Amino acid sequence: MSDVYEIYDYKWDSDTEIMHIEAEVSDSVLACRATQYEPEQWTHGKCYAEVLWPDDDLVPVKAESKESLLAYCNNTSGIEWTLIPLDNSIEEAELCDVL
Repeated sequence: MSDVYEIYDYKWDSDTEIMHIEAEVSDSVLACRATQYEPEQWTHGKCYAEVLWPDDDLVPVKAESKESLLAYCNNTSGIEWTLIPLDNSIEEAELCDVL
């Protein structure tokens, strides 16, 4: 189970009862491939997940509810996180001496 470090954004659709969550998740980006002597190494990355959220009382609508959503994500093992593709524009700007 991956750890969730930070919740960036969340939206709840009352029609479908689906919560869309964007968060910083551990072990989501392959940092180093495995070698003969070392196992592969993973690092954190920005991911999203869509979770069935059936109880209207649990819908986090206040800013302080972000912490309760973070606790829910860290305590629920069935959430399947999908990596959001990395944006290389900053790296390209640094290479071109724009930044």
